[in-house]
Amino acid sequence: MVGVDESDKPCPAIEDPVLTLLPNGQPINAGVFSLLGNARGGLLRALILPIFFVLLFLVGLVVTKRLFVGAGTVSKKSVPRPKVQPRKRSPRRK
Repeated sequence: MVGVDESDKPCPAIEDPVLTLLPNGQPINAGVFSLLGNARGGLLRALILPIFFVLLFLVGLVVTKRLFVGAGTVSKKSVPRPKVQPRKRSPRRK
């Protein structure tokens, strides 16, 4: 308000116009973690379950990779390779 500093009048209290209320006049509890606090183990479940599923997915990837590598190794061992004769060394020139 203009000129308030020059007089000794107290500033009027302004109500917060952006406040949603219940029909009985109480404010709505709209906190981010308010619903997790009410549920038994909700916060723990919200943190642990995603970590568990990510770790389970990573273990699945490792197992799948090991299966493919193992299948490749077994298939290479089952095919006989022709024996290669080592080359004879020629004397080096100086």
